[in-house]
Amino acid sequence: MSVKNWPALGWESRVWDWSAHGSRPSGRAERVFRQFRSAVPPFIASASPAFSAEATQCIAEAQADISILEHGAGDFLVELGGFLLRSESVASSKIERLSAPPSDVLAALAGMGAGRIATQIAANVRAMQRGMHIASRHEALGTADILSVHRALMEKDEVDSAWAGRLRDRQNWIGGSDISPRDALFVPPAPELIAPLLEDLVHFANRQDLSSLVQSAIVHAQFETIHPFVDGNGRVGRALIHVVLRKRMAIKKAIVPISTALLANTERYFSALEQMRMGDLDGWVIEFAKAASTAAREGKHLASDLRTLSERWLSLCSPRAGSALESILSALIRQPIVNLELLQTIANVADKNIYDAIDTLANAGVLQETTGGRRNRVWIAPDVVDLVQRFESRVGRRRRAQQV
Repeated sequence: MSVKNWPALGWESRVWDWSAHGSRPSGRAERVFRQFRSAVPPFIASASPAFSAEATQCIAEAQADISILEHGAGDFLVELGGFLLRSESVASSKIERLSAPPSDVLAALAGMGAGRIATQIAANVRAMQRGMHIASRHEALGTADILSVHRALMEKDEVDSAWAGRLRDRQNWIGGSDISPRDALFVPPAPELIAPLLEDLVHFANRQDLSSLVQSAIVHAQFETIHPFVDGNGRVGRALIHVVLRKRMAIKKAIVPISTALLANTERYFSALEQMRMGDLDGWVIEFAKAASTAAREGKHLASDLRTLSERWLSLCSPRAGSALESILSALIRQPIVNLELLQTIANVADKNIYDAIDTLANAGVLQETTGGRRNRVWIAPDVVDLVQRFESRVGRRRRAQQV
């Protein structure tokens, strides 16, 4: 049985002013549109969550699975961290209908040029990295830190770069009309409520008396409800999951790919968020904890697969200790798409030795040349890309098979 003691979302009636929003009604339905309801989220800094026996069990299981991932895979997770960060960013981007081949995203991250969507997904990775840097500091999380993550995400956006790192000063909405909140699925709070709500949220995020898993779940859900930016809210909100877990020291080495698991079933994800807004924290935390368990278990599986692959590469190529070949093999787990400039940085050797290493890796099937030309050549480690795609498929299958 659910425990419904979380403060529920409120609503207020507001008048829509076309002139204030720089748009004009496009039809009769828009012309007669005058009023809408916007959300009034509760302040939660001092709220005390309580859970059913089912939710408590799910939380305990998820925390145990995360601990096994953190300690069971050991130092290899330091290498794996960047890999899972990319997976999380790709999953988080897909819900915004941003999708690109893994090789394009990797190329964008390496600065090798890529399409617009791959570049946007790469910006999401950088925002996640900014979040991890913030989480590693000893200072309390502040609103300025959230703005910093948003700035990293949006500062090079072709449409909304002017809003990078800035709270919105206009009403936004989800679903419905493109030019007004008519028939919207959800209308976030009015702009004047955003700053105090975010200040309240960071106070909650800095508490030390809660389970870090519960805390990250609530921070994410509350942030999504506040929706403080013109664009990029979902991606920043999912980055905050990892910021809270890392800042609370629940995870020191690993990236638990919770977004990858949560977003495998978007209908269930949005339904659980709506439950929390109605005061049923249990339903949301159960969904979040189950996603965390799946993510941790599959993350451990991926770590094992990548370790096995690394060992197979070493057996195939037999690199000398300290050689360019050994350096490149180690780096390919972190960065499985490379060009000559990046390889020279990794190996720190002359061109001839680099090409000898590339030939060895290509003959062993470790690297594959993708450009087909003699200049600006790019190589990819297809086995690594294949592993991350299989990992994401496994997460999706497990989540879809789970019953709510």
